[in-house]
Amino acid sequence: MTDVPEGPSKHQNHPLRRTAAPAAGDRGLLLTRGRPDRAQAWARKGQVPAQVVPLERWTAICPAPSDARQASGQAGREARGEAGREARGEAGGVELFAARPVPGALRPAVGLYVVGVRAVVTVHGSGRRAVPRWLVWQPGDALVLARPLTPGRFADLALAAGLAVGAGTDRIAQVLLEPSGTAFDVLADLLTALALPGRDLLDGSVAPAAAGGVDIVPSPRSVARLRAVAREDAKERAELEQR
Repeated sequence: MTDVPEGPSKHQNHPLRRTAAPAAGDRGLLLTRGRPDRAQAWARKGQVPAQVVPLERWTAICPAPSDARQASGQAGREARGEAGREARGEAGGVELFAARPVPGALRPAVGLYVVGVRAVVTVHGSGRRAVPRWLVWQPGDALVLARPLTPGRFADLALAAGLAVGAGTDRIAQVLLEPSGTAFDVLADLLTALALPGRDLLDGSVAPAAAGGVDIVPSPRSVARLRAVAREDAKERAELEQR
């Protein structure tokens, strides 16, 4: 982890970082080079409701956010909220969506998610044997390791975004190695640095439906199957942690 020198906050002089006021709660989007119809078919086989939005040269898939309205409706469960969920090895909808592998027909793809205070970036390369890679940022620390996830490389992200590796990696490093700001600040800066669309979808200033999005509701069979897989994965992780 990079040491941060003492002195004035680097946030004040960062060329990209800015104060943003996004909608509250976990949220995110997956930018894919795949066609909208293929993105819709893939989303139907998941377990999280989503909206598929055609963008210039990209297709955005936006998982249903855990926004302020949803949070207020869960006030009775607040005491056992995040801590209880983590103890049970469970994940929220945005986390489940972020962890889902992306098929070759939709790759390359880049996922950007706000999960609690963290900014989570997933990189899905175009190679047949490419595995999902993860870049996780948290305030005060910048990039952190999130085992057992496969860590991402700046070059992978640059290539997935369609940038030349040299210039792209420099831009990515400038954003992700800066420890100040919020998760949304980081993701907004990253979208700008990589010349990727979707900031208005990520911050909630434009609703996916207003941008031509199509609502996708997964089938009950897909939800049940993927939840069973998630429970088994959580059980295996808990067993490994106890060893």
